[in-house]
Amino acid sequence: MIDDRMEGVTIEGVRTVLERGAAIDVKGAADWTLLMRASRVGNREIVRLLLEQGASVNAQSANGYTALMWVSIHGDLYIAQLLLEQGAIVGIQSADGYNALICASERGHIDIVRLLLDQSAAIDVQTENGYNALSLAKKNKHTETEELLSLHSRICICDSNTDLQAFQKETCW
Repeated sequence: MIDDRMEGVTIEGVRTVLERGAAIDVKGAADWTLLMRASRVGNREIVRLLLEQGASVNAQSANGYTALMWVSIHGDLYIAQLLLEQGAIVGIQSADGYNALICASERGHIDIVRLLLDQSAAIDVQTENGYNALSLAKKNKHTETEELLSLHSRICICDSNTDLQAFQKETCW
């Protein structure tokens, strides 16, 4: 069995087991796929190989986490981009209400936060404890992430307002 840290797992080893017919999306402990594990530890080579071989980018673990959520926790922008290019869905929520944006915001991974916002990630989603991306960025003192999310919140509110000019003068700027 492969442990969470993927110690001793090499690109050659993964390639070999796939060539021998191993199921690419087989789930191990906690229903994690190899793609989830590789994303979590930031193993770019293995992530790239698994995606090339057709790994399910939106598979969820027992608690509902996806590879995109794990890389948002880890903070590897390159892997996040790869996953999104392969169709990762930004809005999937875990059993406790987390999504990729909340995961990245909680840890202050501002580049991933920007990427997810560019992919239209919803900023108003709440965890089961009532937190959202902005409140977790603030709680964890990730000031730059907090400012980006605050600005994005105001822009979204302005975009949805029917009387945009009056609203902008009073609220947004």
